[in-house]
Amino acid sequence: MIRGSSKELVAELLAREGLEVQLTPSTRDGGRDILAFQETPVGKHLYLVECKRHMLERPVGVAVVRQLYGVITQERATAGLIVATSRFSRDALTFAETVRHQMGLKDYEAIKAWLREHASS
Repeated sequence: MIRGSSKELVAELLAREGLEVQLTPSTRDGGRDILAFQETPVGKHLYLVECKRHMLERPVGVAVVRQLYGVITQERATAGLIVATSRFSRDALTFAETVRHQMGLKDYEAIKAWLREHASS
């Protein structure tokens, strides 16, 4: 069973996907909650993950997506992921599409599907 905070939950799911994960401090996290590393034949990749816990009716706006994209660029990370307990605004989805090779978004429905994939793990 998976327990704990939302960022611990996401970290556990990423670990189950085979990534090495490191939680950042709760304060002054630099715009990312989780560092996820993946060793591949072409090198070690760094993914920055930001977790947003919002009410279902409160979408995550484009500012959050742009902020993480800026941190990805600054840290020269491979890509980033925003995981939200709600949904994303139209502007957030549009911006993420323009940087789709460097940014992923998982909303409430995607989280539920992700949890179902790992329910028996």
